Amino acid sequence: DWFLGDETEAQKGLAPPSGPPTGASESELANIIKKVKLPAGFKMEVYASGVLAARQMAWGDKGTLFVGSFGLGNVYAIKDNGGKKEVKTILKGLNMPTGLAVKDGSLYVIAVDKLIRYDDIENKLDNPGEGKVVYDDMPSYAAHGWKYLAVDKEGWFYIPFGPPFNVGIPPTSVSQIRRVDPKTGNAEVYALGVRNSVGGDVDPRTGKYWFTENARDWVSDDLPSDKLNMISKLGEHFGYPYCHQGDLPDPKFAMG
Repeated sequence: DWFLGDETEAQKGLAPPSGPPTGASESELANIIKKVKLPAGFKMEVYASGVLAARQMAWGDKGTLFVGSFGLGNVYAIKDNGGKKEVKTILKGLNMPTGLAVKDGSLYVIAVDKLIRYDDIENKLDNPGEGKVVYDDMPSYAAHGWKYLAVDKEGWFYIPFGPPFNVGIPPTSVSQIRRVDPKTGNAEVYALGVRNSVGGDVDPRTGKYWFTENARDWVSDDLPSDKLNMISKLGEHFGYPYCHQGDLPDPKFAMG
C-alpha cells in the first residue's frame, strides 16, 4: 500500500502496484458468490454493481447508501428504486475520497488533504455543489494518506493520519489519530504511534474509539500481525515505529 509514495531504495526492482479495478458484471459476481462457502443461516448477494474501488460506506437518513473510492476520485450514491439499485457518481476528481460519514443530513467526505461537507445531500444528488471545506490542516502525502471517518455522539470526527513510508521516524503531523470538530475546525491529537488505520468506529455504549492498524512490512513472512486498537486515554501511544503487534520490537528503531 505504501508504494504509492516516491520509490525508495528498498522498493527498487519490485513490481508496481496494480491499476484501478475494472469491475465485474452482475452475472460474474453472482457466479463468484456461488463458490463462497457460508456458515448455516448466512446469505450473500450482490447489493449493487458498478461501484468501482469502493471503500468506506455510510447510510443517509432517507436510505441512500454513500460510498467513497480509492484512487478513482469518485463518491457514489446508491438508491433503491423499488428493488432496483441505481448507482450515481455524485462527486468526481477528489484526491482519494476513501472516507465518508453522514451527520445531520450533510455528507462529509475526507480526501487526502481536506474534510468537505455537502449539505442537504439527499435532496441534491444530481448537483451536490462544491461543498464547504471544514478542515484542511493535513499533509498532502499520498502514501498512507487515505483516510476514514467515525463520528461520536458529540459530533467529533476521528481521522487517522498514516506515515508516508513503510517504517521510519514519522513527521510530527502523521502517525496519529486526530479528533476534529467540523463546526469550528478545532482539532486535537487523540492518539500517537499509529501506522496505517483503514477504519474505526466509536462504541455507542462507552464512547471509546476502536480502530484497525496495518503493521509494517518486511520483518518476516508472518510477522508482525495487524491490530485492533482501542484508545483508552488522550495521547495514548500504540508503538509505531518502535514496537509492532504490541510485543514485537522493531529490528531497527527499537534499538537504542
